[in-house]
Amino acid sequence: MMEPDEVYSAILFFPNSEHKSIEMIMNAPNFINLNINQKYGGGGVLTLKEEMHMLYPGDILLFNHKKHL
Repeated sequence: MMEPDEVYSAILFFPNSEHKSIEMIMNAPNFINLNINQKYGGGGVLTLKEEMHMLYPGDILLFNHKKHL
């Protein structure tokens, strides 16, 4: 749940290992795993400490000021 007074950064997700979004995801303190399947257009499953999400190219990722997704 988003906090009303917190500042967030947003970035588009692209399943290219050299894209900045991959680096930001993997450096997030709550990151566990990212499984990208190029066979299905680069979508993937993002596993965080408390939840899992399906990601698709062009999805918007939000990071709080502590760099948590």
